[in-house]
Amino acid sequence: MTDADVHLGRRLAHGRRFAPVQQRSDADDVLVLLGDSSGTARTLLARALRATGPRGVRVKPAEADVARALAAAGIVRLEEKVEGTVAAPRWVPWRVTIPEDAQPEVRDILGRLDPAVERASLLAVLSGSRLLAGETNLLAAQAQDAPLAPPAGSALAGSAWATYSAALRAAAEWERARRDDEGLSARELAARALRSSKAWTRARRAGFEQLVGIPFERAVRGVERFVRIRGPLLWRLGERTGDARSARPWIGLPAAAVTEVELDASDATGLFL
Repeated sequence: MTDADVHLGRRLAHGRRFAPVQQRSDADDVLVLLGDSSGTARTLLARALRATGPRGVRVKPAEADVARALAAAGIVRLEEKVEGTVAAPRWVPWRVTIPEDAQPEVRDILGRLDPAVERASLLAVLSGSRLLAGETNLLAAQAQDAPLAPPAGSALAGSAWATYSAALRAAAEWERARRDDEGLSARELAARALRSSKAWTRARRAGFEQLVGIPFERAVRGVERFVRIRGPLLWRLGERTGDARSARPWIGLPAAAVTEVELDASDATGLFL
């Protein structure tokens, strides 16, 4: 018998997954925490910005740790691949893309934004706002070629441009919804104003609060919508688990949590919406 006839039965693992976001964080804060690795992070972000395909760029071995840190903060979308055997799998960073809502912030920290274009875009969003009239006038008075930064005299002076812009956009959208007697949850407001329901960071929330003059929890609607699920489906969120098969007539998952839970529908033969 030759070596080619010997089978040890160790099946190789295969598959890909997207690394979960732990909490959306400001890119500036993440780069500070990365310390000496911030240069590697900037290089990876610059490569990802230049990517033309939908799957982004491949992660180099030296970029693996910063890719995980950026993904956990929601700044990049990290696709991992599994290596090793089924008995001993190991997930490694593979490809990264930059989510649409994070691109302006990444362009800002890399110095890739056009100040005139960014100010014009923000002023268009603020048009007609009574709540933000003072901020609008200060922003409009800035020189076209001035570096991107909150204007002197702004309630958010000293903040990063990404924080300032996001807080103003959210406050303007909140004002419009309030004028129409429409209550928005935190995720609904972020989805409308910031193009992602997960775009809130601590700094953006604090800036929004300062602009509207109301605590964040009072400014947004606290009741979340639920998605009703029934059938052969298991779910896990942290230490909590659930089985939709045991529910009558269904289980209700918060709509905001559906993108965060681990769902196992391997026994299902179809999906009905």
